Amino acid sequence: VWRARGASIEARAVSRDGVAEAPTTLVEAPEIGRPSIAWGGDRMAVAWSDRRNGDLGLQITTRTLAGPSPGDVQRLSVRFERDARASIVWDGAAFGVTWWEPVGGGAPRSYMALVDRAGRRMGTSMRLVPNDDASLALPVIGWERPDYFFAAVRGATTVEARRAGPRGCDMPPAPEPPR
Repeated sequence: VWRARGASIEARAVSRDGVAEAPTTLVEAPEIGRPSIAWGGDRMAVAWSDRRNGDLGLQITTRTLAGPSPGDVQRLSVRFERDARASIVWDGAAFGVTWWEPVGGGAPRSYMALVDRAGRRMGTSMRLVPNDDASLALPVIGWERPDYFFAAVRGATTVEARRAGPRGCDMPPAPEPPR
């Protein structure tokens, strides 16, 4: 269970019988946007937007409920929208994170980055669909060995589902099922 309160994000572990533990503060930062949380291995990844260094950007870190990870907060994007929300999934070795952002004030583009369990970005962010000029927003990521998969909204009217390779590379859309 999580809650964003002004300038902090809190989480509580809840047992299967519904008993909640005392809240743990996960993040404190100025002007926090909508958080996303995913559990993987022995820690959770927390992504949110804030105005760190004056720019609104997407930040991520990993933590246990007992405290922060050895890694620092990592900035994944500097053009993140305040009301946007990242999507996070654990693949057994790293967290896959997707988000969208407007590019040059234009149509939104969807991106993916890998973050290790210590909260460090692995490599660079990449566009989910590299050669796509149409807007692709609100990506939601999942994992089914050996690939990531994602769904995103295209042009505010269509939901498109795709597979991505184990490193997040775009793969062609799945063919239409027979009718």
